[in-house]
Amino acid sequence: MEICAVILALSKIPEGKRVELYSDSQYVVNTAKGIFAKSKNCDLWEELDNVMANKDVQFFWVRGIMEIITMNDAIN
Repeated sequence: MEICAVILALSKIPEGKRVELYSDSQYVVNTAKGIFAKSKNCDLWEELDNVMANKDVQFFWVRGIMEIITMNDAIN
């Protein structure tokens, strides 16, 4: 599911653009960076590779939204 979201988002970005993509999915970020092997969902990874082909995409991992909500609740 996370890979599909990244594919959809990047497909909306024009070619030649620089993109900073933030995700709470370590699977997506680490596989896109080449840290994890593309051993599952090979069809989706191939589609993602095609969408990224003419873009400068950098992936960043962030903590999940639930942790952010919990921190905001604690502050307020």
